[in-house]
Amino acid sequence: MTAFEGVLPIHRLFGIRLIGLRHAAGLSQATLAERAGLDPDELARLEAGVGEPTVETVAVLAEALGVRPVELVRDDADPAQLVGELLARVSPEQRKEMIAAIEATLGARGKSKT
Repeated sequence: MTAFEGVLPIHRLFGIRLIGLRHAAGLSQATLAERAGLDPDELARLEAGVGEPTVETVAVLAEALGVRPVELVRDDADPAQLVGELLARVSPEQRKEMIAAIEATLGARGKSKT
C-alpha cells in the first residue's frame, strides 16, 4: 500500500473544484470558457478530469472565476468532504447538474476499465 493509494489524481480534483467554483459563480460552461478564452471542449475535458491543466490555464480560469489560482488546485480536504462542501454552496438545480456530471465521469471511468 502506498501513501497515494485511494487519493484522486490532481487533475480529477481540479475538475471537481472547477465544476464547484463555476456553479458557485453561477456560470455555464460556455460562459466560463468564453471569459477564460478557452475552447468549450477543453473546459469540458478539464471538468471531467481528463488531461492536466497548464499553469496558464489555471491562471486564466481563476481570473475568470474571481478566485485565487490556489482555490483550483488545493488538496486540503478529503475528496468526499470537498464534494459535499461544493454541493452545499450551490442551488438545488446546480447540485443536480453537478451530481450528474460526477456520475457521468464515474460511469465513463468504469466503462474504460472493461
